[in-house]
Amino acid sequence: MKKFVKSLIVGVVLTCTMAVMAGCGAKKEAATFANEQDGMKAEVVLEAEDDKVNKLTMSFIFPAELVDEDQAEMMEAGYKTLEETGIKVSSDKTDEEFTIKMEIPIEEKTLEALKDLDLDLDSTDFSFKAMKQELLDDGFTEKK
Repeated sequence: MKKFVKSLIVGVVLTCTMAVMAGCGAKKEAATFANEQDGMKAEVVLEAEDDKVNKLTMSFIFPAELVDEDQAEMMEAGYKTLEETGIKVSSDKTDEEFTIKMEIPIEEKTLEALKDLDLDLDSTDFSFKAMKQELLDDGFTEKK
């Protein structure tokens, strides 16, 4: 009987521990949004944990005929200045399109560095739900 009670207690403790651990796990979410105007495409990917966006990835895709070599170089140079803030910037030019992609970590050091470029995001609501709604209000559609 003692052995049964001991096994029962261990089982209950393990079950409770697993339930607590499952309940305390961070809820991770992601959503992708797209918009197109005048042949130019934009895609935004939000990554969040516990309703707080922690990474924002933005891609801008221009038809090649709208961006000549000089314009592409100017855009690349302009966006490359953001790399010192912790934002990863990449670009790609093919015969069909020119793409600029930015990966923005939503963290204190990046937000502080952006202030130096006169981009103050202190009043921005980085909640997943709020940012999703803002993108929808701006004409983006959510990809499912």
